[in-house]
Amino acid sequence: MWNTKFSDDKDFYHCTLIFLRMMEPILGGEIGMSNLPSVWGYPSLADYLATKPEASIFSPFSALTIRDLLYRQAELKKLQDEHERLEWRDYQGQRNFEDRPCYAKNWEDLSAPDENGNSSEQWEHFQLIQEKLWAYSRFSPFFFLVDVS
Repeated sequence: MWNTKFSDDKDFYHCTLIFLRMMEPILGGEIGMSNLPSVWGYPSLADYLATKPEASIFSPFSALTIRDLLYRQAELKKLQDEHERLEWRDYQGQRNFEDRPCYAKNWEDLSAPDENGNSSEQWEHFQLIQEKLWAYSRFSPFFFLVDVS
């Protein structure tokens, strides 16, 4: 039995590589890097789990995932309520002043910056909602099957 002490993993890897290269003619063909044994630790554990999916040790963190979704929904609901208040405020202001743009009926007016280059508060708030919705939808695509509102 081969009983050699290696000073570190690098020496072991190097010796293994030399041994496999010497075995190429006997094994009949070139031995590529994919035929080398994995480095001990996470790489070897990953290789093992890749060949034995039933041995998977990954936690789905179900309770944390659901809690995260609930928090995201609560945040989106709060933003929705705030946005509806902004819509009503802007609508009331537009009814009282003929020259104000009508955001509720014209997306271009809503999204266009004013003469100072500033966007409306309603549009900036909606852009925040868009960011939160995008993150929520990427996180939980299967939760869109049920509407609970």
